[in-house]
Amino acid sequence: MVKMHDIFTTFHTKEINQYRNNLGAIETVLLIIAIVASLLVAIQLLFRFDSNRYAVGLLTLFMFTQALMNTMFLLVQTGLILDYWFFYRVFAPLGFAVPSLVYLYLFALLKDIPRPRIQDGIHLIPTIGMAINYIPYFKLSSQEKQQVLEAVVNDYTVYVQGQEGFIPESWVTVIRLILPLVYIPLYYRLLLHTRPQFDPQNQFDRQLRRWVWSFTNAVVLYFAGVMVFLMVYLVPERIASTPEFGQWMNIIFFFTFLFWAGSFLFFSLYQVLNPAVGIGYIFTSNGSRVDANPSPEIADGEIQRIRALFDEAKIWQNHHVIVSDIAREAQLSVRKASYIINRFLGGNANTVINRYRIEHAKSLIHSGYLDDYSIVGLVKECGFKNKVTFFNAFKRETGMTPSEYRTQKQGSH
Repeated sequence: MVKMHDIFTTFHTKEINQYRNNLGAIETVLLIIAIVASLLVAIQLLFRFDSNRYAVGLLTLFMFTQALMNTMFLLVQTGLILDYWFFYRVFAPLGFAVPSLVYLYLFALLKDIPRPRIQDGIHLIPTIGMAINYIPYFKLSSQEKQQVLEAVVNDYTVYVQGQEGFIPESWVTVIRLILPLVYIPLYYRLLLHTRPQFDPQNQFDRQLRRWVWSFTNAVVLYFAGVMVFLMVYLVPERIASTPEFGQWMNIIFFFTFLFWAGSFLFFSLYQVLNPAVGIGYIFTSNGSRVDANPSPEIADGEIQRIRALFDEAKIWQNHHVIVSDIAREAQLSVRKASYIINRFLGGNANTVINRYRIEHAKSLIHSGYLDDYSIVGLVKECGFKNKVTFFNAFKRETGMTPSEYRTQKQGSH
């Protein structure tokens, strides 16, 4: 029975380095093309101003981070990192943010979340933890850092079995293996949970659904390739050095990089060929541009259900409400609900929700609400999360603070 000590402190020997160094030029070229494609996607996303900017930002950060991390891998792989030794480990903590970036992007896109939420900060814990972990390495002198890097380039084993931070690199590797295993079920749970929101009759909905599933599956394959690559380095030396294990090593690395580079290349090129699908515009098979929000067929009953949620159910009093909640209550797809709100209520969901809240606040102030209750009570009554959000929205809508508005109304009587 293999002891935990063997697994986490005794890895492969020179045999695995030898098989790893036998990686063909095809895999390397694929990875370079994927890096370039990912950078192109990140650059073009920076100029997307016509949709959910939060989702755009997360996808941009994901693409850029992937390109950066894979570039660093190639630099170490080829030994070129010796010329750029000052970059080594600087970006390593970002690698721990990749699984969470995918989840936050899918969540923002499918739930139409317009901005970061406080609770999303929990996803930063692994990245912050790794940044803290590498403080001892960052404090090394330039000469000491170069010595560490030379050892890594000469024997990649050092990269995963040394200790450059507070904890051994073996445990860092285990954490990198665990993170995708935690997040992958969350991806598919989110996709399945939001599936009823897609309108099969809406062309954009169909394109969006195809993209999120293709993107998720490609990312999962990418993680699988990286995880297999890392798991090989957790194989005990007495197993890695056997002839039987060596016979399969080249095959293992070939398919690992096929999934790794191939998946990375796929979701990058998908975005290059279908710019910002799900957050911008799409193209038909003949190359003609299609409006990202084509006008769906709207029934009078559907409009009335949306209006009733605002006028009668006062759904805007729930300070957590977002457009996907409105769509679910109205039994419509998110895209159709958003279209109805924009077309018939005069603005996007957030604008309309805040307008209803401010109108309610004005009505309460006019009726003397603040004579008996505090401003905190008014904030809660109108559905705002806090006083700051309320004051900003109120002044933006009326040009006055609640107190100024109250004084003006009292003076007009």
